[in-house]
Amino acid sequence: MWKMLGVVPPSELIDARLEAHHAAQWIARATRAYCQPESDDSHTNMAWDSQAQALVSRPITANLTLGLRLEDLTLLARSKEGEESFSLIGQTEVAAGEWVGDLVSQYGLDYQKLKEPGPYTLADHSLDSGGTYGTAEAKSRKEFARYYSNVTPFLEVVYDTHSQASPVRCWPHFFDIATLLTFEQKGTSDKATIGVGLSPGDATFPEPYVYVSLWPHPLKESLPSLIAPAFWQTEGFTAVILRSGDLISEISAEQQKTKVKAIIEQGVKESIQLLIN
Repeated sequence: MWKMLGVVPPSELIDARLEAHHAAQWIARATRAYCQPESDDSHTNMAWDSQAQALVSRPITANLTLGLRLEDLTLLARSKEGEESFSLIGQTEVAAGEWVGDLVSQYGLDYQKLKEPGPYTLADHSLDSGGTYGTAEAKSRKEFARYYSNVTPFLEVVYDTHSQASPVRCWPHFFDIATLLTFEQKGTSDKATIGVGLSPGDATFPEPYVYVSLWPHPLKESLPSLIAPAFWQTEGFTAVILRSGDLISEISAEQQKTKVKAIIEQGVKESIQLLIN
């Protein structure tokens, strides 16, 4: 069920995004340390669990997965014995690391591996210098989580509809949740890709946004008109973009849901036409 967006303006979600992004790195650290590595780092990505409203890891052992509930920044540990949780609010990164370290030690894993640096860095935050989780307001965390909860079902439809689509996953580097369609380019054996996803915000657009990105970049003059308020981003990358600031101008949950559905459908259809047909 789509939950109304706009309770908190998108411009006020940045700190909630940064805190959640940092929190998700504990899942990435654990999967990077203990899961069979993949060349594209896909062993660190996460699925969305709609029932728990949480991002969930791949199995770390045969009897352990980790998760992060976004709306209240709670780490989850699931096993056959049940579920444990650790609220990050008011906690430092050191405390979070101790909890995860104690947890994996119970399963015979070397907690020291959690300290190994990852292949990327995140935007600076007070957490990096001893600050605590919880600087974002509770209402902002709940609003931020609604974007993942609302948009992910539409990404699952893309996955279910297109045999070329990859499973819907959240990637800890950019924290976007997406599926990737891979095709052969028309007239060649080279690959063309269409990414369909939700970004929580980044250096290009600080607010959450829905995107349908294309590779290779089509000629600008070939790009078709889009359903308003979506637009073509052509600087740095080519994508259909629907910014949350524009989406919340729709005055009801049903109108927001209908707009996202229509723009994703159009974006995928037009992208296939541009790259494949």
